[in-house]
Amino acid sequence: MAGSISCRKKTTLNNTRTVLFDFDGTIADTLSYGVSLFNEIRSAQGKKIIQPQEIGEYRSLPYAKVMTMLGVSWIELPGLLLQLRNRLHENMAKIRPYNGMLEVLASLHNAGIEIGILTSNSRKNVELFLSNNSIQTVSSVISLPSLFGKDHALRLFMRERHLKQSEVIYIGDELRDIAAARKAGIRVIAVTWGLHSRQLLARGNPFLIADTPGQLRTHLIP
Repeated sequence: MAGSISCRKKTTLNNTRTVLFDFDGTIADTLSYGVSLFNEIRSAQGKKIIQPQEIGEYRSLPYAKVMTMLGVSWIELPGLLLQLRNRLHENMAKIRPYNGMLEVLASLHNAGIEIGILTSNSRKNVELFLSNNSIQTVSSVISLPSLFGKDHALRLFMRERHLKQSEVIYIGDELRDIAAARKAGIRVIAVTWGLHSRQLLARGNPFLIADTPGQLRTHLIP
């Protein structure tokens, strides 16, 4: 049901010490800029671009299918991601948090929960975004060089901080975020305001799906 929270059981912070967030599409409203920058890069190469009417369809499809439809090969992908990160850096002054996400971060911080970001975006982009938006509640930023490998990063993060799986929650907007958290053995909350649709996210069987930052905040802070 639209506008609802769906889960198998109530999430509580009783045992949670750290909440890790994905960045693009979860905290930062980068989707429209990302599509625009992708189109600029691919248009200059004479390649297929994303049409506005196609965005809804792409949000409901896994990466491999979208890449095939757009003609992006796995060989091209690393270079394309690097270009997108660099171009996004030039536009970071325009990027804002999703409405309600500042309240989510503030509530977690006030509850004594450590807040981190685990992302495939660059560290410099995330730190610039945090500075531009006066966000001081995030204590750690972990940047990965590729789209995948978040499960290894999650395990390393927990090991370095001596955290149990039950003490960490990961929050993201993509099917791969769900898969990474499940591989790492931690709870994952999927949010529907980012890249992937609710229908696609549900296929990953997350612990929770939240449709608005307000719902996410209510559920995390009883």
